[in-house]
Amino acid sequence: LQLHYTMDGNAQDASGNNIHGTMVGGVTPATNRFGEANKSLQLNGTNGHITVPSGVYFDGSDFTVTAWVRRAAITSWSRLFDFGNGENSDNILFALSSATTGRPVISVRNGATIVGQHTSPTAFANNQWVHLSYTWSNNIGALLVNGSVVAGGTQQAPLNVVRAINYIGRSHWSNDGFANARLDDFRMYNRVLSTHEIQALVLEQPNALTATVSPNNICSGTATNIVGNGLTWRDRLLIGYDIVKALAYLYSQRVVLPTLSWYVVFAYDH
Repeated sequence: LQLHYTMDGNAQDASGNNIHGTMVGGVTPATNRFGEANKSLQLNGTNGHITVPSGVYFDGSDFTVTAWVRRAAITSWSRLFDFGNGENSDNILFALSSATTGRPVISVRNGATIVGQHTSPTAFANNQWVHLSYTWSNNIGALLVNGSVVAGGTQQAPLNVVRAINYIGRSHWSNDGFANARLDDFRMYNRVLSTHEIQALVLEQPNALTATVSPNNICSGTATNIVGNGLTWRDRLLIGYDIVKALAYLYSQRVVLPTLSWYVVFAYDH
């Protein structure tokens, strides 16, 4: 994990690399996708954005960028992020909208030359939280919405250069709009996340899941703990915050369940 802005009312980096951002213009704390106050950032669509320090964030090797976005309105060519050295200068960008279509775009420029640009065939909805991802590996870029690939294809490797002007929510092009959206959990990795890792981010919950299997009065068997990290299995009854999310989390962690004839699943929030 190269950079991680949890956006809990600020632009502090939680990755441990101390690459702290700076909030500029109309950026205010807002409620996140779980309904928690001051746990996301609202960009006002006119001048609000975040600046990220100069650095080599894209060096021609694998990368993944992810974030949660709740777009309030479409603004022409507004950005999730745009890292570069100015307009048409080594830009790596994720546009929230191709012009005013609402369809997201991923693009790489080496110098002023576009070396791979891909646009989703459909727009994502306004006023709903969506998870956006951009992965790149072996000259292939992919754009994912809520964990599913919606666009992608050939992209040359970004040049291994220092990018000194780096924006979240703002474009390098003066005629482009600013993002009118809430942003949450912005992450940059210097590797490609697998499909199950991205799905785990999409399905992430604010509290740890608890999984428990019932005693023998449900079905015969011997109580056994088989997984940690807040998840406990005993016999054959799974109890979790959300059935689908619990099972997806277990899959993402490559949990192998013991061979049993059947499982009974309930859900609760503790």
